[in-house]
Amino acid sequence: MNLRPVRYGIVAALASLALTPTLALAGAVPAPPSQQAPAWITSCARHAAPPSTTHKTHKPNKFRHSSLGRVTTRTGHLNVRSGAGTGYRVIGSLHRGAPVWLAYKTHGTQVHGNRLWYKLADHKGYVSARYIRNLGFVPAR
Repeated sequence: MNLRPVRYGIVAALASLALTPTLALAGAVPAPPSQQAPAWITSCARHAAPPSTTHKTHKPNKFRHSSLGRVTTRTGHLNVRSGAGTGYRVIGSLHRGAPVWLAYKTHGTQVHGNRLWYKLADHKGYVSARYIRNLGFVPAR
């Protein structure tokens, strides 16, 4: 008896089950048509990762209680300084709208009436709180 057709039939059946979309893998509610992947992407690839891991922002491990913030400058960039004040050396910059992880807040030079500065969790530097919108609690140091 030749088992090759039976084996190929089982493989084909398993492959068709793997390509069948399921809500258990994609979450409880399917995405609206405007947010769904193009038709040429197979349903298996579309549902391979849970929604919580598809748009992940890197969170640093150095500071346990870091909070997410966003740069809100009017110009194109925000200076990152080596210390909490305008007298410290500029060691980098962040673009307007960039997400940043904030390790803690501390007092420094006033910038437009605001003395708070944030230590960046994933950089060796500080930014003025005047130009950061924090999206969560930032501990004091």
